Amino acid sequence: MSGRKFGEWMDLYYVVRWQRQMCIRARSCTGTGRFGLRGRQVLIAAILVGTSVEAAPAKEPPTRCSKRGPRAWEHFLSAPLLPLRDGGTTRLLVHAIGDASVLQWIPKVKEFLASSKLSGTDLTLPNNMDMALAQYMDWQCYGEQLSPSSGTLLLFGLVCLLPEIKGRLPLAARSLKSWARLAVTSEGGPVPEEIIFLVTIDLIENGLVYEGCWALCQFDMHGREQEMEQLQGADIHWDGKSLDLELGQAVRGESVKTGHNQGVLLRRAEVIDIMLALREAAGQHKVFPITQEKLRQSWHRTMRKLGLSYAGPPHAIRHSGPSEDLLAAMLAGRGPTSGPLEGDGERATIH
Repeated sequence: MSGRKFGEWMDLYYVVRWQRQMCIRARSCTGTGRFGLRGRQVLIAAILVGTSVEAAPAKEPPTRCSKRGPRAWEHFLSAPLLPLRDGGTTRLLVHAIGDASVLQWIPKVKEFLASSKLSGTDLTLPNNMDMALAQYMDWQCYGEQLSPSSGTLLLFGLVCLLPEIKGRLPLAARSLKSWARLAVTSEGGPVPEEIIFLVTIDLIENGLVYEGCWALCQFDMHGREQEMEQLQGADIHWDGKSLDLELGQAVRGESVKTGHNQGVLLRRAEVIDIMLALREAAGQHKVFPITQEKLRQSWHRTMRKLGLSYAGPPHAIRHSGPSEDLLAAMLAGRGPTSGPLEGDGERATIH
């Protein structure tokens, strides 16, 4: 018997032994279910005839969750079951992390590793890594005056890349907890409408049309970046009089902070015209074929160029819409306590 064949046989041997143990525990050795006698017979037959050793084919689920990203799906489809089992994980665990998360974590991990290499820190032992992380977070908090989100991204990234260290970094975990208590964090106040329009014009004039339209639409719908990135052409509904967006499509495995299938009305005529043009261009694909990270980079770069860095990140745009609506209502004679503004209530769930 060749070495490769013997390895395949041993893989199936362990699968059969695991199946047998499950049968004994469930007291279903005479059943015909997944862990019953029939399941063991199929696996044993696979050994005898030398068929594929895949206990479960890499079949894509019927609902492709777009939040995972194309790289995560490629990894899922190409990852065989048994090698993952030997590594102590499964396809579901591999597929649990989306592309956007990895893209946020990796730069923080690279910075930490580069700093450790420069200082000559030995990271081969968990205790050494734990202390190095604690010292690095200490410097980021007091020396760099960074937000605790930097430490969170770093810790998540390391656990993602090195799952064996999970639960073995007590000093780093305590440091991050203390950092979060010390920091004064907030989402930021609203950005003046004039600044949003100024930045939008500059973005479009420099060829960043999608980024400029993104900012205007996010302002009108009081939306978050996640909602803008998920939006597809089929989610935009126009009846000739009003335009509404359907956010967090459950059929695509998506959700937003307020739930699934959330309906939002656009009210500004110029934004409605822009959205209809974007829907025509997108078809059934994404309305904004750019990532949240690209939008943030373009926004901050433009704000620095215009000398407006103090105005805050793109997420502050979502606070601007309600503020402008409240101001308009007060100028029209409606006080803030005389009832809710139109569109300011909870988003409607579309059934």
